[in-house]
Amino acid sequence: NDCEKELYKDGIREYYNEKCIANERELKRNNIVSEFLMLAGVLVLAFRLFFENVTNNSIWTEVIYIAAWVFLSEAVDIGVFKNRSLRIKKKRYCAYLSMRVEYSGK
Repeated sequence: NDCEKELYKDGIREYYNEKCIANERELKRNNIVSEFLMLAGVLVLAFRLFFENVTNNSIWTEVIYIAAWVFLSEAVDIGVFKNRSLRIKKKRYCAYLSMRVEYSGK
């Protein structure tokens, strides 16, 4: 039935269009989180320098230093590795959106 075939085509395209939109939202969210974590890491490093000059407590200075690098490494992980995976999915979803749907008869 031709009407049914069109419904399936539209359904497939709608499904991958929704996937594409959700993927794009996640990419944008990841970029914002990554930028925030990068800024937090830099601010914590700056605070470490201030704290080191004000006090002579080397243990807490190192704890602050470690916390800063955790922020920075998480920002890189999200910004580079997780977003790479999302960009690959985006290409795949776009390819699915433009694919030709064919039906094989019985």
